[in-house]
Amino acid sequence: MKERFQVEATESGYRVLDQAGKVLAIVERRPQAFEFVRDRGGRVQLQWPRTVIFNQTLPRDSSATDGGF
Repeated sequence: MKERFQVEATESGYRVLDQAGKVLAIVERRPQAFEFVRDRGGRVQLQWPRTVIFNQTLPRDSSATDGGF
């Protein structure tokens, strides 16, 4: 199985973290972060927030984000 990484937005760019939360790289642009992950044969771990309307989630309404973008 490929290693999974997280990409987080910061005020000045993006951080690439391993599964333990250790910062592996800090870059200026999101494509650079994904390139860093790809060069290591890894995957970016996506977060799937749900749409909530009137305190209810919709059954199949999710969108992938990579670190809150």
